[in-house]
Amino acid sequence: MLATTIFGRVLSMRAGTATWNRGKGDNIMAQEIFSLAVLEALPGKQEELLAKLRELYTMMRAKGYCRDTLHRDSSNPSRFLHLRRWTSAEMRLEAQADPDVHRYWQMLPELCTIPTVYESLERVFES
Repeated sequence: MLATTIFGRVLSMRAGTATWNRGKGDNIMAQEIFSLAVLEALPGKQEELLAKLRELYTMMRAKGYCRDTLHRDSSNPSRFLHLRRWTSAEMRLEAQADPDVHRYWQMLPELCTIPTVYESLERVFES
């Protein structure tokens, strides 16, 4: 449940307004919410972690919840930086109640630790 708690809490940096397509041609205007977490793969679990995160990210994108980006630390190949752009606060709440999402979140403690989560990030510059 540690992963559910970490990924389920409010991790936000408000961005500009963006238009998202939620399906059936309906565009909605939403305020993106940015989340950031550091994940450290457990020994021997890097490839399994990557596979599960790809599945999770693909499923969450298909449901319209968010867009995810994962970066590997070149100086420490077991450390990953996870960036999430939630479609909106409403979609984040919907994802947090989704049993499919919870199934993945519950797998994470077997694959990694999450030592750092950034909340309340404030944009100070963008180019």
